[in-house]
Amino acid sequence: MQASRLPENQRTHALDIAAQEWDYATPAERQETQDWNAANGYCSHGITLGCCPAGCGS
Repeated sequence: MQASRLPENQRTHALDIAAQEWDYATPAERQETQDWNAANGYCSHGITLGCCPAGCGS
């Protein structure tokens, strides 16, 4: 991650911007989303199983 090269005070601000402007999520947040999707019948793309154009769940 490029943000790790920044000084701590700039890193926090950069990550805030990334989350607000570009929907950045930490690895832990992404895993939480994947876990929720799996538990609630959605593929890794957040689409109902069997309906994903990538073939997830088929």
